[in-house]
Amino acid sequence: NSILVIETAGMRILHWGDNRPNPPEEIWNAIGNVDVALLPIDGSEHVLSYQQIDTVRSRLKPHITIPHHYFVWNITHRASCLLPPDHWMKKQRNSKFTDKGEITLQADEVRRQEDLALCFGDKVAFDPKDELKRKENRVGA
Repeated sequence: NSILVIETAGMRILHWGDNRPNPPEEIWNAIGNVDVALLPIDGSEHVLSYQQIDTVRSRLKPHITIPHHYFVWNITHRASCLLPPDHWMKKQRNSKFTDKGEITLQADEVRRQEDLALCFGDKVAFDPKDELKRKENRVGA
């Protein structure tokens, strides 16, 4: 899989993808510290266990960790083994759920955060009904 580091607006944002928790040391060195880490965190621990997430976070030292690759009702296939990240979120000392499916982050605000776990929960940045219609149209075409 892939690991993406995006540098924008004075921030370093990492998307971990579906990667193992122990990349080679040269990968860790190339990544360095990040301001925001998007990690595959779900209740089934499908990609990373909670202990592995702790290890990755301790290496990256993000100000904000955002779960991704988890179950969202009416978005994720029902046969998926993924679960919502709620259990992991409840274990975090500094956590909050967004009230919308999108956010705007400012570098100075991000750097004031101390190990914030920020989760979109079941909020998405598109209308699920419209997406379902698009999928049905593609299948019927």
